[in-house]
Amino acid sequence: MPEAFLWFVLKDRQPVKDGDQIIAYSIDRLSIEEPLAKFREALRVRNFDELRKIVHELYDARLNRTLWQIVYEFDRERAEAALEYLKQKYGEPESRVWERHDELYLTWLAFRLADEFEAYLRSDARRGFKTKEEVAGAVFMPWLLDELVPAFMRRLVGDEDGWGEFRATWITAVNMWFERMAEPYSPKKPAVARKAVELFNAFTGAGFKYEELFPPPPQKPEAQKPETTAKPETKPAEAKRPEAVKPEAAKPETKPEAVKPAVEVQKLEERG
Repeated sequence: MPEAFLWFVLKDRQPVKDGDQIIAYSIDRLSIEEPLAKFREALRVRNFDELRKIVHELYDARLNRTLWQIVYEFDRERAEAALEYLKQKYGEPESRVWERHDELYLTWLAFRLADEFEAYLRSDARRGFKTKEEVAGAVFMPWLLDELVPAFMRRLVGDEDGWGEFRATWITAVNMWFERMAEPYSPKKPAVARKAVELFNAFTGAGFKYEELFPPPPQKPEAQKPETTAKPETKPAEAKRPEAVKPEAAKPETKPEAVKPAVEVQKLEERG
């Protein structure tokens, strides 16, 4: 068999020359791309059973330690994003993170599924969705394994814990789109909600603005202080010193007239 033909057949398996032999990985990128192609088709027709089956197959492939190297070679951008994500998550140098083969692959898988899902929402798939329930169910993802959710949401909306916010925003937009009204809701993660509005607009062609769905709460008018007329400053009256009260001159006590004894009066009468 011509050697050139062997190189052609093995080109996706990272072949290398070792003496008189050609060594290559036991798997190739097609072992990943073919299931992903089936995933896209199942997503388009909303075949949840098939979606779940494919995702489980891709998940189980993590046991092949050489798969991460293949992924890193043919999908470098997403693979490096997965590498950086785990470096930040564990605070470890790249050399240590590279030892986490299965987790690196699963992170890449979550990123790839998130990108596939976003591409689906931005496609013309909305033409098959006519009712309110169908549009609301467009983000129903029973096929997504729990272990993949944090990295999936990190890639889709920039927040590992963004699923609840994404779902609430999507439902609010659905109600406004079909009913022209929705229950008041104030997003707790505005960045996630903005991305959800962006994807909803892409999916439905609604053209909603974030501020239209979530207007800021009205500001309370500042309490007006009653106008007070400034009174002229009055200096406190200087305390007057109390005038010295002159004591009244003590009048000499008048002695009562002496009463003559009765004996003397009788003597005078006898004489007269």
